[in-house]
Amino acid sequence: MQATKSMSKTASRIQPIIEQLAENEYARENIRKGAEGLREGARAIADGRRHPKRHWPKRLAMVGAAGAAAAGVALAAKGSGGGAGSGEAQR
Repeated sequence: MQATKSMSKTASRIQPIIEQLAENEYARENIRKGAEGLREGARAIADGRRHPKRHWPKRLAMVGAAGAAAAGVALAAKGSGGGAGSGEAQR
């Protein structure tokens, strides 16, 4: 019997919150989107679908390597210039 009393107390405390959420259009829309996401997830699990693999670590490595290569080329081009800034004494 004690469980019934605690459940009724919980229900009476939650009721005003639920009423406020029902009146709030923003909250209703978020709850609807969340419920739809849960349904999609449940369907995916039931169908045995697997989440696609993430490719960002490979992409990040590629971008880093390209950036390092570009920096190396820029430094090499700056250092191999035969202009006045190359460190040779001018006559």
